[in-house]
Amino acid sequence: MTVFRVECLTNAIQMDNRRLELIMQFCKVAEIKQPQMYLTEHL
Repeated sequence: MTVFRVECLTNAIQMDNRRLELIMQFCKVAEIKQPQMYLTEHL
């Protein structure tokens, strides 16, 4: 999970800054259930 959290941060930084907070919320939710599938569907 820690490694994937860093991956979430990297993806968020690459996105528009206005969406950073929203993407971080996705990352937090994704840690609860299957983060890879969740982020693939929503980013």
